[in-house]
Amino acid sequence: MYNLKSEKCEIKINFKHDLYSNCIQDIFITYLEWKNYDYRKVFDHTWSFGMKRTDEWGIDLYRTGFNQLFASLSYNFGIYLEFNDCFRDSGRILDIISHELQEGRMVGLEIDPYYCEWHRIYKKYHGSHFVLLTGLSSDGLICIDPYISKTPERISFELFFQSATRIFLISEDISGKYEWKDNMNKNLTDLFAGSHGLSDFEQMRKFSDDIDEARIRFEVEKYDSLVFYPMLLRLNNVADGRRCYSRYLDYLMTIQQDIDFPKFSEPLIKASRLWSETSALMLKYILSNYNETLEKKLKDKIMYISETEEATANELIREIR
Repeated sequence: MYNLKSEKCEIKINFKHDLYSNCIQDIFITYLEWKNYDYRKVFDHTWSFGMKRTDEWGIDLYRTGFNQLFASLSYNFGIYLEFNDCFRDSGRILDIISHELQEGRMVGLEIDPYYCEWHRIYKKYHGSHFVLLTGLSSDGLICIDPYISKTPERISFELFFQSATRIFLISEDISGKYEWKDNMNKNLTDLFAGSHGLSDFEQMRKFSDDIDEARIRFEVEKYDSLVFYPMLLRLNNVADGRRCYSRYLDYLMTIQQDIDFPKFSEPLIKASRLWSETSALMLKYILSNYNETLEKKLKDKIMYISETEEATANELIREIR
């Protein structure tokens, strides 16, 4: 059914790392490690918090979708992505993928995990997931999914065309000088600019204010198991963002010694732990059938985190100016 012009091929890659945070960030950590780049630079934007723009209530993975991540890849590594979502011509798409792989370049793929046989929500819920295509065989594609799986996975052509949302080709054009201070200043300024007319810290407080039984119950009842509650996953993603940003500060310590970065890294590590505790407390709140005392503890904890993070950000931005 699918005629390939090229023979099968596969890029062999070691994709084990210790910073599993979210699926799209993980594929780029994997890519950067494969290229022997210091991936810690890509964490320059991970200190953020955004509420959803749509009518749905909740937390966005990043403040402006994935634009922050893509901008970071471009600025720090000269990596550019070319997206293609035209799957009507199956032969052409497969030829594009085959050409990239034959040239030794992996291909990014946004996919619906409902069709991923190795994913825990296979045949349960539709969604968006990211993997790297590393190979092509006579009956399907080979991908790596560092967020979910420890081994390469295979997906038939039939499932690929059912599940694929878009592919993205990865190219590099490294030029210019890396100005860490300008970059940090921009990202910290974005924290205070935020989105929807609210800084990221104000959005944390709004999120806290909005927590009530009706909203959380509405989110929970969409799923048949707490394993799939996106709210808990997003709270853990926020925690991971602080942990990753502290790793970015670790990187900066290797290229300049004028600023005492550990002084700022330590409160972010603490914030990461507090956000993880918030996820656990949210689960406890749900399982308690929305106990009012736990609701207050949840709100108070998020308010406290927002205030301490804002103070840290203010001190850091003063330090680098």
